[in-house]
Amino acid sequence: PPPAPPLSPGAAPITGQVPYFLQLSSEEAMLADVYATLTLLNSIPVKKIEQGAGNRLPDGLITFHELRFGGDDSNAGEGNAGDSKAPSPSKALESPKTTGAAGGDSSPSLSYTFAVNDNLIAVYHRANNFTRIDIPLSALGGAADQSAAHGGFDLSNKLLIIDEARLALMDMMHAAFRAEVTGRSEDQPPEELSGVVPGFMWRALTMRYAQRMPFLAEYDVSTTIELFGAAIYPLALTMPLPVLLYLITLEKEERLRELQRSMGLKTSQHVIATGIFAMGQYLVNACVFAGTGIVVGIRVFLGTGTSTLLALLLGWGLCVVSIAFVLSTLLSSRQ
Repeated sequence: PPPAPPLSPGAAPITGQVPYFLQLSSEEAMLADVYATLTLLNSIPVKKIEQGAGNRLPDGLITFHELRFGGDDSNAGEGNAGDSKAPSPSKALESPKTTGAAGGDSSPSLSYTFAVNDNLIAVYHRANNFTRIDIPLSALGGAADQSAAHGGFDLSNKLLIIDEARLALMDMMHAAFRAEVTGRSEDQPPEELSGVVPGFMWRALTMRYAQRMPFLAEYDVSTTIELFGAAIYPLALTMPLPVLLYLITLEKEERLRELQRSMGLKTSQHVIATGIFAMGQYLVNACVFAGTGIVVGIRVFLGTGTSTLLALLLGWGLCVVSIAFVLSTLLSSRQ
């Protein structure tokens, strides 16, 4: 295939033939190219990525450490990442030049490392059913969004299949290596069955697929408790608000504040004393709930840093006390 165009915001997206292989000099060069592409994608809007800019990011990387097909093959170590010896995924894969022992009657050997695109942003994956599957809403019983901004599909209906892509890439590599060593593609039936089993039936019989291992699903009570607590904890921490508001309004209604002022109490001293009392009442309430959460094993209390949790509780308490003082100015009766 032709060489890839340079990475620049104004360049056209890569639309080379499939499979499309880009051979680079080293693994570091491949990683540098990936990071440069990610930097470019991070700088442009999602709409432009969906229109083809996301095709710049490769689906996978392959680094050959050793490649021998056996027999008297003088070019065993000169395999090109884009020639017929390479696997044929429906993806753009980047690979450095393969290396291996040349010539001789050595046994076949294949050693390589690989990686697939495992970015968690769905639009950074090519829509070719390798690492991402686009599911139209019409297939789920709804109406698909056919707007140009979403490329015909809603952005929330893109399914990432990272583990399946890893298995598929490994299978492609091993199938191509076996075909090169044996001289027969796995899509073709053996000679003894060539006249018995048609080619299309053999391909159906030898089709490979990936399926996750079964597992025993268990109901986790802690998950329900955490979901319930997510709605209850904010209300529980706000419980001192009506009590404090009642006390402040009561002092104003019974003229207790005027009596204290006539006896020399300053307003600032009254506010500070009331605030300290309210914060103490709030902290007792917060410690009870936090202690209960730790005993029960709620992750929001066990997994959050102590300083972060204290800052959150103190900030919430200050907000509750401040809101009580503000609301008390609008009320003249505790009723």
